[in-house]
Amino acid sequence: MERTANKGLALILAREFSSNVAVPIFLVDAANTLVFYNEAAEEAFGGPFGETGELGHGQWAPRFNPTRPDGTPYERSELPMVVALEERRPAHALQQVTAGDGSRIVIALTALPLFSSPDDFVGVMATFWPVDDDQD
Repeated sequence: MERTANKGLALILAREFSSNVAVPIFLVDAANTLVFYNEAAEEAFGGPFGETGELGHGQWAPRFNPTRPDGTPYERSELPMVVALEERRPAHALQQVTAGDGSRIVIALTALPLFSSPDDFVGVMATFWPVDDDQD
């Protein structure tokens, strides 16, 4: 029971941290269920988290359709979220994604694995921000 509480605590602490940060952040659990996103990420997810609630991978991930900035597809294993979820290590990339208004924009996305203890993976915290075309 303590192990389950620790997993919950790690995600609760990540959620509290995310709520107090001005950059868009979202959290997924170890099963890749979207369990929270902050106010700064509302536009990307189509409204406040209180309205959308938790979303399974098949509900949240396809709407973004990440590609390389030039529009070519990534190998699945190259996507920062996949690296953080499956390899349990941080990852970063520039990605072209579908924004909340349907347009395609380039973002920088960093995915960080979350652990309740060194061997107990609980999910991923991802932060992202738009990148100007003249930035690399």
